[in-house]
Amino acid sequence: MSNSIIKYGHDNFSVVVIETITKDKDNFKRFLLEREQYYIDTLKPLLNLSPTAGSNYGYKHNEKTKRMWSKLRIGTKLSEETKAILSK
Repeated sequence: MSNSIIKYGHDNFSVVVIETITKDKDNFKRFLLEREQYYIDTLKPLLNLSPTAGSNYGYKHNEKTKRMWSKLRIGTKLSEETKAILSK
């Protein structure tokens, strides 16, 4: 979505609250995923790349993938801002 905002500008997007949810629900995460899936199915958003609700938050990458990413970063220069963030 951020790429689309950069490409088309903030003025071409809007944020609308379509539902408010209180956190006192049992199985809150499952409830949120069900609601997200409902809105994906109902509204058929054009910017959503996945037809299924959820995220990869908490996913653990295997060592092979970590080594591959490490090799890809060899020789890249970090900005001073990035170095400051990583040093914290």
